[in-house]
Amino acid sequence: MYPGAAPANADSDAALKSDRGDSLPETIDVVEGIDIRFRRLPASAGLSQTRVSSVVQDNVGFIWFGTQYGLNRFDGYKSKTFKNEPGRPETLSCVYIRSLFVDHAGTLWVGCDRFLDRFEPLTETFSHFRVSTQPSDELSTPIQRISEDRMGTIWLATDKGLYKFDPATGRTTRYVHAPEAPASIADNRVNMAEEDREGRLWVSSGGGLEEFDRSRGEVVRRAPVRNEVTWFREDESGVFWMAEYGSPCGLASWNPRTQTVRCHSIRNKLQGNPSNIVVSEILEDRHTLVQFNGRIAQARSSPQHDCALSQQSAGFRKHGIRQPHFPVSRSRGKYLDLFPGP
Repeated sequence: MYPGAAPANADSDAALKSDRGDSLPETIDVVEGIDIRFRRLPASAGLSQTRVSSVVQDNVGFIWFGTQYGLNRFDGYKSKTFKNEPGRPETLSCVYIRSLFVDHAGTLWVGCDRFLDRFEPLTETFSHFRVSTQPSDELSTPIQRISEDRMGTIWLATDKGLYKFDPATGRTTRYVHAPEAPASIADNRVNMAEEDREGRLWVSSGGGLEEFDRSRGEVVRRAPVRNEVTWFREDESGVFWMAEYGSPCGLASWNPRTQTVRCHSIRNKLQGNPSNIVVSEILEDRHTLVQFNGRIAQARSSPQHDCALSQQSAGFRKHGIRQPHFPVSRSRGKYLDLFPGP
């Protein structure tokens, strides 16, 4: 039995659902939806650049927007911009903000090209931690995603491997693919690293989805998928949902108990010719919220386990809002959608 799994005869809906696999149909048709309202930020928000790549909310309540030209802190009325200023080492180390993350202690981390920056709220300055483990390495290592495990270790997903960062010491450890080492990560293009509900660390990369043993620094299990996994999430029943790149599957699910993989094709027929949708992010609420290919869809399961996918394009048109092209971020019960500039 998979570690942490409930017994097969447990009187639990979650256990039954996990044993059977997911309940979505193999082909999911996108239908029109108008049940989400959108409100634009006021012009006074004054973002430094309209192309927002990431957004988080800190423990004080500020909302931080990472753009291609600076970091913006929004207080609900106006923004303050933080940028790289040559000759001032206490400012941001980069111009293009790659990723943002707020850890369990409320610390804001900023993913840049060569450094991981930590915001110091008392002085409103930034401390810099070099990503590369080689001091002489001046090559760019953009931090695409930042996460934290339950032990407080920071994990950095980059195109040059997986990095483990210890906030207490500032020490960085790099894990890369090694052809001669079968237990190394499958690919250096790491997309994300997250813990499951039992505390196991999973890594998605150009080589698929893998369980990574932190004490041994090696892979101990691989999901039976061959394509690049750009995003994944474990639901409450233990089923992993995966967004694959270069695959006909718009959305795939994997049941670790049964080793069952199911492929779901998401079809958009609202604009004439049917076309498959590429999933870019998966979020779980009471239902599964999926943003794909610049559009939002919400999967709802009825008591009979039927599923409908609702595209919110009508809501965008009604409010004159462009289709979002970047991840959705949940902020205290609200979803913040990121839209490209002109």
